Amino acid sequence: MKALLQKKGFICDMDGVIYHGDRLLPGVREFVDWLYAEKKEFLFLAECTVYESGLAAIAQSGRGPK
Repeated sequence: MKALLQKKGFICDMDGVIYHGDRLLPGVREFVDWLYAEKKEFLFLAECTVYESGLAAIAQSGRGPK
């Protein structure tokens, strides 16, 4: 776990990691909060645009690209 916490950035696949179907997975909001709090760099990747509404929800929560 220590090695994970020391990482400078993260690349996350959306399908099955951030979302399952159209639902945000448990712990994702806390993970994103942690990324911001620790000033980690991150990139979420998706193969299709179905996740745009979820990304918009994250951005509207005050966490996400502005």
